[in-house]
Amino acid sequence: MKTSKITLCYSILDTNIHFLTRIHGQTLDALDGRIQELDSAISKSSSTQTQIDSYNLLIKDLHELLIDSHPLQELLLSFEEESVQHKEELASYVYFNTYNMITNYLKLLDYKRGHLINLKEFISTTLNNRLAAVAQFLTAAATIFMPLTFIAGVYGMNFRHMPELVGEYSYFYCLGFMFFLVV
Repeated sequence: MKTSKITLCYSILDTNIHFLTRIHGQTLDALDGRIQELDSAISKSSSTQTQIDSYNLLIKDLHELLIDSHPLQELLLSFEEESVQHKEELASYVYFNTYNMITNYLKLLDYKRGHLINLKEFISTTLNNRLAAVAQFLTAAATIFMPLTFIAGVYGMNFRHMPELVGEYSYFYCLGFMFFLVV
């Protein structure tokens, strides 16, 4: 009589897991759609803050699914010992079928998490590339204006004796030298 209780217990558990995976399957489909939207938003290079916010929401939802699912696997692992002890064929079949289903579901969730991690790395790379482009522009601007600022600073000082100021074309020589430095 004890083996039929185990079979009944596994059957109820199997039914609950089927129901749970069907509900989570709908949630996963919605999650997939949101991941695809984020993926296309990244490729269109829209607002980075929006991408980060979307990523954080997706990770939160995926984490909730994982939190809901891991106790089922632990519960099944605790039943494994009884299934082996009683060796009822139907109970064993239901147990392994249910265990495989929840394991495959958890693998799918891990795959989704890996995909989201790759998207996060892509977002970070995009941000780093934008930052590098800005830094490159600022470096070029600083390189151009630094010698000009130095020359303007020197000629902006009020010295009484500057030989360059006395010469006939010294102003044009100075402008030509500045232009040469820029080019």
